Amino acid sequence: MHEPAWHTRIAVVLLAIASVAVLAFPSPGPGGGNATGGRLIFVTNWGDSTLSLVDIEAKKELAVIPVGSKPYDVKVDQTGRFAFVTNSGASDISVVDAGSRIEAARIPVGESPKDISLSRDAKWAAVANSGDNSLSVVDLGARRESFRVAVGNIPYGVALIRDDTVALVTNWGENTLSVVDLGARKEMKRLAVGALPYTVAVAPSERMAYVTNFGADTVTVVDLTTLQVAQQIPVGRSPWGIAASANRNVGVVANFYSGDVSILDLQSNTERLRVPFPEIAGARRSAKNAALTLNAERAVISGLASNVIAVLDLASGSFEPPIPVGRAPYGLAAIPPLPQPDQLHVVGPTPNRIPVGTEGTITSTVEANFVGVPNQEVVFTRVLGDVSFKSGRVSPDGSQTTALTTADGTAVVTFVAGQPGAVLIKATVVETTLAAFSFILSTAR
Repeated sequence: MHEPAWHTRIAVVLLAIASVAVLAFPSPGPGGGNATGGRLIFVTNWGDSTLSLVDIEAKKELAVIPVGSKPYDVKVDQTGRFAFVTNSGASDISVVDAGSRIEAARIPVGESPKDISLSRDAKWAAVANSGDNSLSVVDLGARRESFRVAVGNIPYGVALIRDDTVALVTNWGENTLSVVDLGARKEMKRLAVGALPYTVAVAPSERMAYVTNFGADTVTVVDLTTLQVAQQIPVGRSPWGIAASANRNVGVVANFYSGDVSILDLQSNTERLRVPFPEIAGARRSAKNAALTLNAERAVISGLASNVIAVLDLASGSFEPPIPVGRAPYGLAAIPPLPQPDQLHVVGPTPNRIPVGTEGTITSTVEANFVGVPNQEVVFTRVLGDVSFKSGRVSPDGSQTTALTTADGTAVVTFVAGQPGAVLIKATVVETTLAAFSFILSTAR
């Protein structure tokens, strides 16, 4: 079933103006948001069909990965190995290998997929298809669609509850929320919410669900025990993205047209504070999507019209400097800390015969399951010979240095030989048992 032409025109106009979303970082909790302490996040760039990898601590974009047409939402599995991107212009999902930073596969789903929610074990996903009024259930291991369930008109948001047996789906075209029994593969009930509902988020406690109503400037609170609407929370103009966390009773709402962010108290279900999104010269101030860190101390907000994301400190209510990304950023997902490193490789030095007084380099690679692990401290120690380290966090006598692995798991240090002779350097990864050695056959004058 195709949406009416006038719905299509309205949706296109809204998306062309800007996008606001609240970033919730990945967690093993229920659907409708992610959570983690990681510093690396993925951002979908709807306007140029790419996925940005961003370091929110270093405040820079590390990589740009081509994906499908008009990427909308993104979620990352609990291992941090794969990201799943809905391509709203291509009716499929991109499977992205986070370690090698490439699109590994595509999975066909319904027409114009929007939000995606992963099961707790990340073995399958639920996808809202706005173009054919359906919900796709996708086997992520087999990389195929398992089945499809009819829902309301122009579905956008999706979240999983009740141990992943029930899906909540927002129907933008009819102001309702569908409750879908995934075991029975059918819609159980449909609730009236606010006008033009976009995103649905569920706090980890699963007591309440929260729906942003773009056309009503409210957030609908749904009691998940009774599956009834409990109340409406007034927020900024045209709320789009939302994230909710139970451990601090905090919610974050990105208000598109008022260009600000509402911070909610989820205990009283009231708006506690409203913070303007950073202003970028020559661009309309907007906020589209958002995510919360695991400790719920910060949120990451995407600014669709200004082509940036920005980190919001929830305690102070202040934004950190924006980070440029691709065109029309929307979806946000954090990459959780990777598993314990299990391999350490050392290459070098280069060249192997180091003239005295000449700088040489040693490169180490830290891996987990053959994937490079970022943000690992590698300590290089002089065991034999006369060398002094020149880069990294160098000890006073130059006999030891510490370097942090980059996004691909590598750490490079430089050194200088002081006297001729054999040199042995040991590399160790902090807080692990991993160690490797680099042996210089000789140094020469």
